[in-house]
Amino acid sequence: NLIFISKGEVKAMTTLISNNCYGVAYEKAKKVDYTTPFFSVFIFAQDYITFLESFDQYIAMTPRISKGNISRHYKYPRKYPVLLIGECNIEIHCAHDKKGAQDSVDKWCRRRDRMDLDKSKMIVKLCDRDKFRPKLGHRFLALDQFPNKRLFISHKWKEEITGDDVILVPVSGTRCPIGTTLEKLHPVLN
Repeated sequence: NLIFISKGEVKAMTTLISNNCYGVAYEKAKKVDYTTPFFSVFIFAQDYITFLESFDQYIAMTPRISKGNISRHYKYPRKYPVLLIGECNIEIHCAHDKKGAQDSVDKWCRRRDRMDLDKSKMIVKLCDRDKFRPKLGHRFLALDQFPNKRLFISHKWKEEITGDDVILVPVSGTRCPIGTTLEKLHPVLN
């Protein structure tokens, strides 16, 4: 179980939902089958918020493969699998997958099926990368169905986004570091 410190109390968590590779070290250290499909993928902020807003609907769906690894977020096709969920084509970027798109779909479904879907036992994380905008941060913070959420932001947004679920990351630049680096700064405790 994950240990999560929330407003002074320690809670046992079972599932990590993240918009990027945050949690990779934690998942690997468990030395068990991964219990989240959000491991080693990234999702652009708009798509991630859309996914979370209708989480029960989208998590139940089997992703489709983007033909030619085309992404609406990039000018050129990706060199890794891009999966699509729902009619609005939420993109899941499988940047670390080397075995092909069907393997990425299979991994997503296997890991999804191991998830504990009790939202009170989930840590849901967003950071200010991948086309993040303040209005997306506010939509994330309004997701009351996820009581254990954290929004990591850089100093760029500290005046626009505040709250108990916001963590200011002391880094230079205008956005948080990549997920694995962010996890070193703010580790998932176990």
